[in-house]
Amino acid sequence: MLFLLITWFLAGVSLWTIGTGLLYGLRLHCLERLGDRAIVATWLGALSLAALMLTISLVVPLSAGVGATVVGLSLILAWLRPETRRDAREMVGAIAELGTLWKGIMVGLAVAIAFLGSQTVYWSDTGLYHYQAISWFSQHGTVPGLALIHNRFSTNSSWFALVSPLNHGALTERICSVTGGFAYLLGISQLGLHLRRIIQHTEQKTDWFAAVGLFLTIPTSLKLTLPLSSSHDQPMIFMCIVCTWLLLHFSGNSPQHKNKGARLILIFSVLTTMVRLSAMPLMLMAAFFYFFSSENKFKALWQIPTISVVTLSPFLTFNALASGCLLYPLSTFCFNWSWAVGKERASEYQDFIREWNQWYFPWEIPDNPGLGEWILPWVQIEKPLLLLLIASVILLGVLLKSPRSLELKGKYYLVGVAVFGIIYTVYSAPSWRFCVGYACLLPTLYLSQSCARSLQAFWISILAVSAGANSWWGTSVSLTMVTLLTIGLAGWGYWLLQHPKNERLAHLFGLLFCLCFITPLRDYDVTRSHYPWVWQPWLPPTLSETYKTEGFTLETSHDVDYLKTIPDVMELCWGAEIPCTHELTHPEIRLRDPERGLSGGFVRVD
Repeated sequence: MLFLLITWFLAGVSLWTIGTGLLYGLRLHCLERLGDRAIVATWLGALSLAALMLTISLVVPLSAGVGATVVGLSLILAWLRPETRRDAREMVGAIAELGTLWKGIMVGLAVAIAFLGSQTVYWSDTGLYHYQAISWFSQHGTVPGLALIHNRFSTNSSWFALVSPLNHGALTERICSVTGGFAYLLGISQLGLHLRRIIQHTEQKTDWFAAVGLFLTIPTSLKLTLPLSSSHDQPMIFMCIVCTWLLLHFSGNSPQHKNKGARLILIFSVLTTMVRLSAMPLMLMAAFFYFFSSENKFKALWQIPTISVVTLSPFLTFNALASGCLLYPLSTFCFNWSWAVGKERASEYQDFIREWNQWYFPWEIPDNPGLGEWILPWVQIEKPLLLLLIASVILLGVLLKSPRSLELKGKYYLVGVAVFGIIYTVYSAPSWRFCVGYACLLPTLYLSQSCARSLQAFWISILAVSAGANSWWGTSVSLTMVTLLTIGLAGWGYWLLQHPKNERLAHLFGLLFCLCFITPLRDYDVTRSHYPWVWQPWLPPTLSETYKTEGFTLETSHDVDYLKTIPDVMELCWGAEIPCTHELTHPEIRLRDPERGLSGGFVRVD
């Protein structure tokens, strides 16, 4: 626990400093409120540092020394700017002025998430390839032909590179919750910021939007244990909300601030694409927003591709080296190099990802399934996503029929993000964790605008958010009790709004917020029933302490020795030594440069 708390504190200070320096250095300082700047700067610092680490991995492994040097130099450069030092003084003063209640909530949430994060990581993709990818980054950097060992290694993320420098010495195998937990705490902090403004009646319409959107995603993320892993799905979900929140915010600003804001959103979306390719619809709409927000359209036409290509170039270079495909698993930009997986393998893997997320049990896929035959089995598992998709379709129809029902600038850009994002993710991988960031946007827009317009609609919206976020996952007696209790609390909230007292409102929102976690925590406990809760006051356990690698076999393909997981029993490597895989992408491979060993990469033996 203590390790996570200290790391998150240092990460928060460092990433905020780096992000603030970038905001002023790139002339993107277009947010007037200190809290908004703090949230945006911290996200910008995290995504930019992740991209920088991925870039450096193209040249050298991400050792602890490399990580410390990069962070140290970045902090020095950021701190040299007087604007950064000025904002730091304002931040310290603002935190000092927070009431005891808010400080207690912040510390309590951090300790609670640290306790959960110090348990054994459960998220299966961490064992499948996330931690292995982190190990490759920290020991060897970017390795040509790495996808030949395991096809998922070609879908590596800058998010894995961000934490790789910590994966050394006593911290080896103990860092899987660092980035996920930090992103989750950052999302909760942003929610608290918007709720505090709502309580104090200093909110703007966009505060309602961000608060409702975070309420829709935060409880269910915990149920899936996403925040307590190294998964890059968690930052992707939050960035869908953050970018659209900024888009709505800047749509109503002056042309000068709007142009700066559009550039900031474009940079955010491109950096998020380096975290996960499912951010491409977000990047597309950010480009449209930037173009139509620019006074000089001709200038924007070359700025948009320049910003996008230059920022994405390390990511594209990594993909080209790892798999020979620029946007793996898309086979459109694949090359027939000796270390490449090839278009055919890429296409097969893309089909596998889609079918797995449609059926979830590939061995149950019938021969020659009919069009849409997967939908009924899929509905049994993806009820939360189905509810959001139905709501989005209905609300899209309402907006198209009555466009004036929402008098909010930027709404059509938000609709574009939602529509293109839903279409892309439902076609490529129809899963809650991929699609929820897009599917929640239209419901969030309508709920938030109802809250902003009418006190009578306020308590109904709170009910829909707090009870609905839990009930989507199923029905049970405990859920019925949760819903009834929520109705009572919502009624109390309505009475308090008629007789406003800030202290009582603060307690109300605290109770509602805690209520949202009751069911996810219960399900989280059931999910982890095979891994009992353990008090870990200092360091999280290593992966090898829980997930044993006995039974793995040492296999050889020409001069490549690798560990193979147990066939038909467990295909997860967890903390096993690299190379480890359940199946080689190509059955016959060899070292690309035997003198350099694993760092030299791999090639096919055709």
